[in-house]
Amino acid sequence: MRSGWDDLVVTYRSFVRDIIAPIMGENERLIYQKWPTFRVQLKDNVAVGGWHRDLDYNHPIGETNFVIAITPMFESNTIISELTPGKMDFRQMDMNPGEFTRFNGNQCIHGNLPNKTGVSRVSIDFRVLRPKDYNPNHSPASLSKGHRFLIGDYYEELFL
Repeated sequence: MRSGWDDLVVTYRSFVRDIIAPIMGENERLIYQKWPTFRVQLKDNVAVGGWHRDLDYNHPIGETNFVIAITPMFESNTIISELTPGKMDFRQMDMNPGEFTRFNGNQCIHGNLPNKTGVSRVSIDFRVLRPKDYNPNHSPASLSKGHRFLIGDYYEELFL
């Protein structure tokens, strides 16, 4: 029996190559999160533990976050993020299934409210780095999973 994981990885890599790399302005290579993160926000629950910046979890400066909606993201079942670091100018990321957005989760505070919509949210998020922002000497590991932010561990390198 096939799990479908291989198909998902191929589709994810193609999405990063064909859609995300041009958005990032890269045409030779891009560094991306090896395994995308799946988030499920159940009724009366949150999808992440608290309001944060990814930098608070040792992510390297220069990362760009992307979120893909699998189910509708609206009202209290979506992500809320600052638009500008430190400005507290929060916005709600409302999206329909298949839509995606990018944001500066590295520097901007983001999180979510308890889901009072009665509808669970499912989304995929991941991070990318331009090659010029990659630092192979970035030594701290992720506080949540212990991965090192290096190609071959947390990241993969995609040659375009």
